[in-house]
Amino acid sequence: MNNKLKSIIMLLFFLLIIFLEFKNVIFNITNSFIDWGDTPFIAWQIFVTRDKLINLKFSELMNTNAHYPFQYSLFFTDTFIGQAVMAIPLFFIKNPILLYNLILLANLFINYFVAYFLFKKILQSQYAGFIGSFFLNNSFYVFDQIIHLQTLCYWPLLFTLYFLSNQYEQHKRKNFFIIGFFTSLQFYFSVYLAIFNIFLVGFFYLIKFFSTLLFDKKNFFGIFKETVIYAFTNGIIFLFLSSPLIVGYTNFEKIYHQIRDINEIIQNSGNLTDYLFFLPNTFFSNLSFIKRYNEFNRFSPEKPYFPGFILTFGFVLGAFFQNIKRIKNEVKISYQVNFKYLLFFS
Repeated sequence: MNNKLKSIIMLLFFLLIIFLEFKNVIFNITNSFIDWGDTPFIAWQIFVTRDKLINLKFSELMNTNAHYPFQYSLFFTDTFIGQAVMAIPLFFIKNPILLYNLILLANLFINYFVAYFLFKKILQSQYAGFIGSFFLNNSFYVFDQIIHLQTLCYWPLLFTLYFLSNQYEQHKRKNFFIIGFFTSLQFYFSVYLAIFNIFLVGFFYLIKFFSTLLFDKKNFFGIFKETVIYAFTNGIIFLFLSSPLIVGYTNFEKIYHQIRDINEIIQNSGNLTDYLFFLPNTFFSNLSFIKRYNEFNRFSPEKPYFPGFILTFGFVLGAFFQNIKRIKNEVKISYQVNFKYLLFFS
């Protein structure tokens, strides 16, 4: 069986997984949401924004009828412009519920698709790509955030990671243009994930700098110059492509001078105890002795989530051992590459 056929079969498996996990959504795709909290508002905003884009009503894009008569009301929350652009080919659909559910299912599949090729490339194995994609897209984070479409649209971030790995391995100059594009694209899908994406790219270049300083001093100045050029180019492309959103959020702040209450910030921030206790509603947290242990946690507002122990440790071990093979002939371990892999899921 050739590699292309294997990839097609694995992608079909991903479709089967999505069908089994979201069959209730699929069977009620025209008349029911997965959640009736924020979802109806998100569906309406995508629907209205899509129609404005189709009719080229760009002057009306920043103001929504859901928050009339407030100006720049599109920026009260995520804009969902990325999801609305995805919905343009579905211009014939006039049912906001159907449109939302199709966009949700499409993004879930794209997440599987991009994660598969990311893990496949890094670990150089189709089976590792399948397993990594499966665990990432079935992590606690995904099902906890299932009611927030914006935080499920993380495939632009995965694309950023994919092309970051290409940037130094293949020295393709076009990659830093692509990285800037996908970093900006993530902004149009989710502000939260875009901020994380920006810091991730920044940490990547920072770790590249220090790893070169420690392990490749002979080529330090050349690589340092190249890193600065790449990072600067990524930043310029991001600022240019994201300028409509940056200007919009800036104008929104000037008009409303929104200040979050300190108690709200504390409520939504992570605590050190979050890293010492188990997350609720997971396999481990349902064990009796873990339940007793978790009772000592007196701080239980919002908690940070991550892809899970299985994926994280499996990924790190796989990346490490993949880079120390042939150690008899290659005494030097690729520290730079290992740092990069560790960064991806830190």
